[in-house]
Amino acid sequence: MLLYSRLAGRQTLRRLLDMPLPRQRAAVHDAARRTLEANWTPAGRFTMPNRRKYPWQWLWDSCFHAIAWSALGDERCCAELETLFSLQLPSGFLPHMGYARDPRSALELWHSEGRSDITQPPMYGHALRVLSARGFGTEHLHEPAVAAMRCLVEQRRDPSSGLIRVVHPWESGRDDSPRWDGWEQRPFNERRWNRRKRELVRSIELRDGAAWANPEFEVAPAGFSALVAFNARELAELTGDADGELAAGADALARAIDARWSERQRTWGDVRLRGPGDGGLAPTLDGLLPVLVSSEQQHVDEAFAELFDEARFWRPWGPSGLAADANGYAPRRYWRGDAWPQEIYLLMVAAQRRGREEDARRLAERLTHGCVRARFAERWNPESGDALGAVPQGWAALAAEGIRALG
Repeated sequence: MLLYSRLAGRQTLRRLLDMPLPRQRAAVHDAARRTLEANWTPAGRFTMPNRRKYPWQWLWDSCFHAIAWSALGDERCCAELETLFSLQLPSGFLPHMGYARDPRSALELWHSEGRSDITQPPMYGHALRVLSARGFGTEHLHEPAVAAMRCLVEQRRDPSSGLIRVVHPWESGRDDSPRWDGWEQRPFNERRWNRRKRELVRSIELRDGAAWANPEFEVAPAGFSALVAFNARELAELTGDADGELAAGADALARAIDARWSERQRTWGDVRLRGPGDGGLAPTLDGLLPVLVSSEQQHVDEAFAELFDEARFWRPWGPSGLAADANGYAPRRYWRGDAWPQEIYLLMVAAQRRGREEDARRLAERLTHGCVRARFAERWNPESGDALGAVPQGWAALAAEGIRALG
């Protein structure tokens, strides 16, 4: 009950920190469970990100929900992914949204009832590996997951850069990222960009019922490509294909990502394939996600130095989505500087996998304390910890992973 009391966020956090770690863990787990259960739909067998604002199923949200459910020892982690893969097309393509509660609502934007035409970061590889390590039976999902990953890599690899294409800003998961600035050759305006995003849906070209290309918007982002490579490696390890085709493809993709490192900007850059402007090099947090897969130790070290630089990304309540000294930094605005729990979690995992124990601990603290301070919000202001977006939001239950990493 503690974290759902009427106390202000700072008071709640102080009370939490006064507890011994076992009681902290129990309190955070209780709040994470309440967050997930508040948004669970038994009929659809998935967790809505937020019952009022986001009543549908999203691909990468569901993967993070599954990870959080598994941290609580709850079998709904498996149901979450089973429902996700029920949307899969014969080609293997996995849509980014499912509309189980009202399938015809999808027709407002898309061509088929019950699902979208586009995809999203394929976090199912990591989610399945986490669930398997915790003893949940996921073997029946391995084959569809491999098919989804192969479809994504085969259909979306850009032959010139070797990176993975996205054909709409929504596919990246960061639809208002500063890396898309310049698309209209005017200063960023949120209302105008929202209209433009809906226009860009209409220019998507389909193949076998799935988004294939977009003459108005095609980008090969370093961050999205890193998540593809990371999840492909996770699947390869899980399915015993560590020396096979899936792992080899992930390694080739990681090498292509490393070729996009900018020493001057200290980030990995995107490639703009269709649309105005050059490759995106805005100093955004997702531009550092290649630390999950890079084989260039110097690049990894420099990227972590950027992350923990207090003049750049390291803010009082978590890494900011845009470097604090960058033009346009706005810690309250959507993808323009705000902190997001799923990104902090991914960087924590990267630090854990690389044996950077102190870095992982610092990220785990920011993840846990940020979620608590913001009342398990969708996102928060990294300067103040104030909640932004929907409250509570399902993926803020990743705080259970943060407190787990703290011991």
